[in-house]
Amino acid sequence: MTKQNKKGFTLIEVLVVVLIIGILSSVALPQYQKAVEKSRAIKGVNALKNILTAQQAYYETYGSYTDDLSKLDVDVPIPEGFEVTLQSNTRIVLNRYKGYTLNLYYGGLDEAHYAYCFARTDSPLGVALCQAISAGDYNHEETKKRYYIF
Repeated sequence: MTKQNKKGFTLIEVLVVVLIIGILSSVALPQYQKAVEKSRAIKGVNALKNILTAQQAYYETYGSYTDDLSKLDVDVPIPEGFEVTLQSNTRIVLNRYKGYTLNLYYGGLDEAHYAYCFARTDSPLGVALCQAISAGDYNHEETKKRYYIF
């Protein structure tokens, strides 16, 4: 019998490699998606801060806030995937439809401004993102909802 040079891989070796790649990707993909969504959430927070600064400048000039973002002196780009809602001239909500919303309340120049992330309880991704971008959490006694303050 002569020895033959074996070139290539056996089917078992290929299947083992495919299995390992599958396991690694199933672990890595959710973490990657969470990191991408966290980046989008931070862009949303920055957009809210820019809107607040522009609204404060508008307030100093006209003595009131505007409920029309196009009247602001600067163009505030809303990050992709967010829907902006001015619920009043002192409240802005960025809804992501991924289980969380970013909210900003502001008042006169002497009043406190506060911003929070609200996550639906049925959205683990929303809760994880709000926890990741917040400085602390707050349980509202009346509504029994949890808010993540940033």
